[in-house]
Amino acid sequence: ATLAQLGLLWQQWLEDAHPKIQKFLGQLTHQMINKEIHKPEQLIYQLDQAMAICGRSLSRRVEIITATDTGPTRSHNEDACYPDRDTLVQVPANTPALTIVCDGIGGQEGGEVASHLAIDVLRGELENIRSHPASWDAPSLITQLKRATNLANDVICQRNDSEHRQGRERMGTTLVMALTREHEVYITHIGDSRAYWITRTGCYQVTLDDDVASREVRLGYALYRDAIQPRASGALIQALGITSSSTLYPTVQRFPIDEDCIFLLCSDGLSDKDRIEDYWESEILPILNAETDLATAKNRLIEIANTLNGHDNVTISILHFRISTKSGIYALPEVKVSPIDPNLRAEEAHV
Repeated sequence: ATLAQLGLLWQQWLEDAHPKIQKFLGQLTHQMINKEIHKPEQLIYQLDQAMAICGRSLSRRVEIITATDTGPTRSHNEDACYPDRDTLVQVPANTPALTIVCDGIGGQEGGEVASHLAIDVLRGELENIRSHPASWDAPSLITQLKRATNLANDVICQRNDSEHRQGRERMGTTLVMALTREHEVYITHIGDSRAYWITRTGCYQVTLDDDVASREVRLGYALYRDAIQPRASGALIQALGITSSSTLYPTVQRFPIDEDCIFLLCSDGLSDKDRIEDYWESEILPILNAETDLATAKNRLIEIANTLNGHDNVTISILHFRISTKSGIYALPEVKVSPIDPNLRAEEAHV
């Protein structure tokens, strides 16, 4: 399919589009159909500019709560989280927010060290980023998040090397991290801890596990139901601290936040055996409907993990976004397309 064909498809939305973006959509599809926009990077740039304008007309309130538990069968907890567990954080308006979940690998003398090391390094690096939000843009922020992840990896690797750890003795950790920025949330991921996006209409797993089964599916070698059958299907193919950053491929995704929603970050102590898919409607959706609070939901998820799974430590972070529309001079203006930059490079519009 071409961008011109995509423009023809999007033109069908014009009649029902919001009045304030109708002109933008018309201009945008005209540019696509007439091949004035001929590169995906140009289209992404136009959409980014429009979403930023729309985003400024919305007010976002964010609350975060975390929890971590050793579980009924483990003697110690290799997981770690930020902010500190059982603390409800109410983020001031228009302020970046950060939350991290790590699931350590390598036993008591390794996994818990690696998970806490990762959080300490990432917090330090991202504090510098968060203190200069005016200079943020999506491509550079994605690059900085990957760089911070690689630095955390290097610190754990250096610790492994200094302690002469080899093979299975090397400590490591998974990572799933959320950073809010204006109208978006950025999810950084390594390993098999997960992020879920929950709205009033559905629950969506937005990360892919870095394990053998998922690799087989991505390469087209097997269907997922077949790939998960071998005993080693859950073995990780990458995690922080195991190998050099030159072979590490963290995933960074960004999502626009324009409605009330929940982002749930969790270790596999909770996500195993489809517990989120089975219980999001009864335990997480009520937060959006003001039928329960974050603390109650957090306790219930830990209980579900311990009683229905129970084979591992469990750690979660819940981000609750509440969105309202601004009025007066802050109301949504009529959105128009920006001038096209013919020299826009792919890396400048990377998603």
